Amino acid sequence: MRFSELQEALDLLGISGAQNLEEVKRIYRKRIKGLKEEELRPYIEAYKKVVLFCESYPFSFTKEEFLKAFPQERLRRFMEGHPLWPNGEEE
Repeated sequence: MRFSELQEALDLLGISGAQNLEEVKRIYRKRIKGLKEEELRPYIEAYKKVVLFCESYPFSFTKEEFLKAFPQERLRRFMEGHPLWPNGEEE
């Protein structure tokens, strides 16, 4: 697959920015809702391309990648021990 094909698929489905696979599925379902059967084919093909890319993308399970995916964890680690930062205990 070429990048231009992926970009066309993303444009057709209305997907922009960083999305996870669940969000792609949600956007796809919303996009095809109400379409007639004969109108679905280009959307199905576009969805297949996006899913193929998402499933083929290599994931790194390093701490750095984890902190990029969950910025709140980076903030928690930075603020841990600060008197104004909650320590996770419920009152």
